Amino acid sequence: MGLAGFAGITTATTYGFDPYFGFVFTLKGLIAVALGGMGNILGALLGGIFLGMIESIVSFLFSAGWADAVSYGVFLMVLLFKPEGFFARSSGIAGTGGMPRGSNSAATQAASRPKKIDTKSRAAWIFLILLVLCAVPFLLDPENSYVVFLLFLAYIYVALSQGWNLLAGYTGEISLGTGAFFGLGAYTVAIGWSRGLFGFLNPLGFLVAGSVAALVAIAVGIPLLSRLRGDYFALGTLGLTEILKILFIQGGGLTGGPVGIMLPSSAYSSFRPFYFIALFFALLSSGMIYFMVRSRIGLALIAVRDDETAAAANGIHTLKYKILAFAAGAFITGICGSLQAYYLFHISPDGFFSFEWTLYPILMCMLGGAGTLTGPVIGAIFLTIAFELAKIRLPEIHPMFSGVLIILVVLFLPNGLVQIKGKELFQKRGHKKT
Repeated sequence: MGLAGFAGITTATTYGFDPYFGFVFTLKGLIAVALGGMGNILGALLGGIFLGMIESIVSFLFSAGWADAVSYGVFLMVLLFKPEGFFARSSGIAGTGGMPRGSNSAATQAASRPKKIDTKSRAAWIFLILLVLCAVPFLLDPENSYVVFLLFLAYIYVALSQGWNLLAGYTGEISLGTGAFFGLGAYTVAIGWSRGLFGFLNPLGFLVAGSVAALVAIAVGIPLLSRLRGDYFALGTLGLTEILKILFIQGGGLTGGPVGIMLPSSAYSSFRPFYFIALFFALLSSGMIYFMVRSRIGLALIAVRDDETAAAANGIHTLKYKILAFAAGAFITGICGSLQAYYLFHISPDGFFSFEWTLYPILMCMLGGAGTLTGPVIGAIFLTIAFELAKIRLPEIHPMFSGVLIILVVLFLPNGLVQIKGKELFQKRGHKKT
């Protein structure tokens, strides 16, 4: 930390900066270390020099706007072909960690498995809740009620959290590329609408946006997931978000450059369709996970998460199932980005490739409980309300509130609320079962 502070002093004499400027250099520090090799002092030195030379040469030959994109591209190539860095021997597959195998996973599954006698009552409760949610925009004025907007935002975060949960919670691979697929979905409908391919809130637009995000996830996932795991895979997906952001900034007339694309707001007539579409996406994502995890696909995903080597030894094509989860999660994220684009009518790289769209779903999923069906729903609703109240009550310091909340969740709720409850139920019933 002291060395990072010293680097900050030297940087401040060269660059203009703001309170959010440190994230860029944090990422570049990770890239420099990855180029040289984790745990290699000489490698970190040479990796930093190499990264600086790449940025300088690209800025001189092309433009400064492309320097970061080329740096991130080189970073991904190094991860793929020399994952331990230039100055270490490579085993061909790099990365450890990922989502920890929950010690409460058995308890969670035992507690969450419904009894036959409770099936009807559970279905009745779900139907009643959905009926109330569907009645909200009719009981309240959707144009002026903040509650309606709050629920709309919560539904989007539920879908995003479930999309992330499908990969991280059920296969154990942490993705930091949610923002990339969210932005892809938004720009897909923006470009398609501006070119007359489909209109306002057109189902074809949502389908195309999700499909584009899923196809990119497959194209990226095949090389990344075949060679990277855990922490290395997470870094690779984070680099993907930054590459796409810069590509859309430099996209010229097609993407609108750094200003983005302005869509005709005259198409807006009522907020009620946005509310119901967001609710449908939340139900779609939850239903997708519900049926997938209760099928052979779900068993394979959980087997990969618990022990990938053992799963492969038992004939499970681990790469196929990880790519399937990655693409399905990207599809959900892409349609959420397209809905947000339709709602805002202004799509920009900074707004839609923001790290917020990656961080918040992860935090919500962790708070509720990754690898569970109801965890992301609980976490998304709770944190959406908390963040929105913080923006109203603490408008100047609400990002600090979010940061403190992240630390508290990681420290005290690493397995999530749902898994804690599952553990308690399992402990109460365990002795009787034994």
